[in-house]
Amino acid sequence: MIALITVLQFSISDTVTMTTYVLFALLVLVAANQQNRSSLLLGLLDNKVTQFLGDISYSIYLWHSVLLLAGVEVIHHINPDWTVWWYAQTSLVTVLTGIFLFTAVLICVSTFSYYLFERPLMKWMREVGGRRTTPAVSKA
Repeated sequence: MIALITVLQFSISDTVTMTTYVLFALLVLVAANQQNRSSLLLGLLDNKVTQFLGDISYSIYLWHSVLLLAGVEVIHHINPDWTVWWYAQTSLVTVLTGIFLFTAVLICVSTFSYYLFERPLMKWMREVGGRRTTPAVSKA
């Protein structure tokens, strides 16, 4: 993942970029096609953290662009020089720090959203759906 972020930020060369994309796609393919449930790769990917991230993944999907776009606008409104400075960054440490901070905020907001809205609404929808009666089908 770090390699993918580095390639996307710094565009080292076309060959390195394509190699990174292919390796990332192969990683996803291998992880998705695990037949042996006790494999090393699945053991690394199947844990409490990844299960939690899977639970909040829809909230992450919904919130990531809102937080990113709103955050950039708020920062630009507070101090326009910060956004100019940020977009001029070439330091890997600075870029990774920004990504880490954004990810931490995103996970916090998504967790609150999941537990305050998504889970209660899913429970309510199951209850409403369970109250429906199926229409009787007459045999002709």
